[in-house]
Amino acid sequence: MAGSMALASSGYLKQLCQAHFMGESRNFIDLQSYCRQHTVTDEKLEQVVKQLAQNPINKITTEKIKALLGNKQQPPQMPAWTHTTAMAKSQLQELSALIN
Repeated sequence: MAGSMALASSGYLKQLCQAHFMGESRNFIDLQSYCRQHTVTDEKLEQVVKQLAQNPINKITTEKIKALLGNKQQPPQMPAWTHTTAMAKSQLQELSALIN
């Protein structure tokens, strides 16, 4: 890990590795791969690590970091327009025209 390009390019990753992953290079590499695959920024990673560090009883692990990173709030998805919804909309417009 000493010659890692990621560590050379990011001071935060180097600090994170030294603080929480000394002797656990496989876990740290796994975390780096996850972050690269899911386009996790250093800022987001730092935010999650700070959140985990607020509980001094628990050890910060790759699994815990990935769990928090994976628990992103997704905006609610609008239901897809189907034939039924299109028909219902058409019928509502017809009824509205009759009433008005």
